Amino acid sequence: MGISLGMCFGVAIGMLVGTIINNIPICMCFGISIGMCIGVVVGSSIKKKKIIKNSINILEREIYMNKKISMLISIVVYIISFGLIMIYYIIDFSKNIVLSPLEKVVILITSCVFMYIGGISASKNISDKNKDKLLKINLIVWLILYIVLLLNLTLFDGYFHRDRFSMYHWNSEMFNSYINNSFNIIPFNTIVSYIKSYISGNTAFYIFMYNIIGNIVALMPFAFFLPLIFKSQEKFKVFLLTVIGIVVCIELLQFITLSGSCDIDDVILNVGGACIMYGVLSIEPIKKFIKKIFLLN
Repeated sequence: MGISLGMCFGVAIGMLVGTIINNIPICMCFGISIGMCIGVVVGSSIKKKKIIKNSINILEREIYMNKKISMLISIVVYIISFGLIMIYYIIDFSKNIVLSPLEKVVILITSCVFMYIGGISASKNISDKNKDKLLKINLIVWLILYIVLLLNLTLFDGYFHRDRFSMYHWNSEMFNSYINNSFNIIPFNTIVSYIKSYISGNTAFYIFMYNIIGNIVALMPFAFFLPLIFKSQEKFKVFLLTVIGIVVCIELLQFITLSGSCDIDDVILNVGGACIMYGVLSIEPIKKFIKKIFLLN
């Protein structure tokens, strides 16, 4: 089309010049040649613009489709995640099924993995400025789930035969029994007792694991969540005071409800485990890697 237009333009110019100089045939041939050159250039330019326009349209459609697919994926995995959380709580409140602590942790971690995938997928459709906010919301939800799980295991869990809110039927006999069997304010007394009992073969391995290793691991997640969500928790002193406060509150709640044990050794193990994990996660390459996978600045 560009060449045809160029030829017409060239003929018109050639005739005009030929009329002026009284040599129409030569001028027409010259005009057609010039017109063809102009037409090739114009035609190529038009064709190139159409190709670019078509490429842009295809690219825009691909981007739009990719956004729709990633948003659909995020919605599906978020539904799966919250579905697992609902199933967990339905089972937990059911009297017919008793989940072990490990089974509870596995269900909640699986839910959190789906939630993370949903957050990463959804972050592709939002600005860079808001990506870290979305993943931070996920972290806050995980922290809440973890705190609920922690309180459940320490105060109300049927797996450990802990009555719910024993404070409603307190009596002197129950209180004296709790003080004699589940209350300790002597540092390292319980820890040494469990170690000696395990070495002598009087305590099973799983009991030793739940009471010693379990208490070390129990509050380690705080070392992951708190510094990522709250900037003030990046300071070790602030983190240490926060964890000590949390552990003391849990121990007081156990004492008030007569659930589990109120033991100074639990404080030592819980705080010690959280501090160990804090130290590990404070190693610069690990810290950068965690912030990277959660899109945090």
